[in-house]
Amino acid sequence: MLWKSRETRTAYLFLLPVLAYFTIMLFYPMCYSFYLSFTEWDMLSPAPELIGLNNYREAFDDPVFWISLRNTFSYVLYTVPATVVLALCLALALNQVKALSGLFRAAYFMPVVTSAVVVSIIWKWLYQPNLGLINIIFGALGIPKMSFLESTSQVMPSIAAMSVWKGVGYSMVIFLAGLQDIPSYLYEAAAIDGASGWKLFRYITLPLLKNTTLFITVTSLISAFQVFTEPYILTKGGPVHSSRVLVLYIQETAFDYLQLGYGAAMVFVLFLIIMVITAIQLVAFRSRVEF
Repeated sequence: MLWKSRETRTAYLFLLPVLAYFTIMLFYPMCYSFYLSFTEWDMLSPAPELIGLNNYREAFDDPVFWISLRNTFSYVLYTVPATVVLALCLALALNQVKALSGLFRAAYFMPVVTSAVVVSIIWKWLYQPNLGLINIIFGALGIPKMSFLESTSQVMPSIAAMSVWKGVGYSMVIFLAGLQDIPSYLYEAAAIDGASGWKLFRYITLPLLKNTTLFITVTSLISAFQVFTEPYILTKGGPVHSSRVLVLYIQETAFDYLQLGYGAAMVFVLFLIIMVITAIQLVAFRSRVEF
């Protein structure tokens, strides 16, 4: 018993730095933010003033909040399915490539490790109406130039396209690891039975990638709901609120207009939305995914 208790104390001693980090940097700020969501505070007054649920009521009566939430959902719907499908297609292609496969993986993964700020600045130049490379190519091909970031109907698809390009390499690598973990004898046995390429994909590859697909879908969705850098650098939320996502609106509310309580309330509304959608995904996959 003494040996076990000493072992337990040693384990907690090694865990102490991580537990301290989570407590100081994550758990305490989260709890304090939840408290702030029931207060009114501009960081200039001595202390927050409790106002109950007024911040939450204000959020549901705020038209810009609903516009930002709608834009966020639009961004999620543009990016998550495109990222999952494109990453799977790239992973399937690279899984068949033997020569230079490492080079291709590195090339696709490079945008993932590149700063989002740098990527956004580059794509902002690419999207320029007159001098942007994309419109220059369109002009050479006889295609009418597009406004991209200056059009209320094109701005969200344009931001989403850049985000998919930047992030697809990460999901591709995860899919590729899942594909390489599938035993080759399953494909060999199915091929002997006369299964075609589509049947191999439908009845072997997809079922055995369910865990991987669930992981990529959930993490991509959570990341998409928290998007901030791309809209901030590319458009600052314009034109006419058409790219103002919820996290960008929270940042403006809390730190530009010094309404920390209202900003904290919107944070927890977003948290609840992400939690509910994630729970729905896990429940929907539960009967079909082996954990």
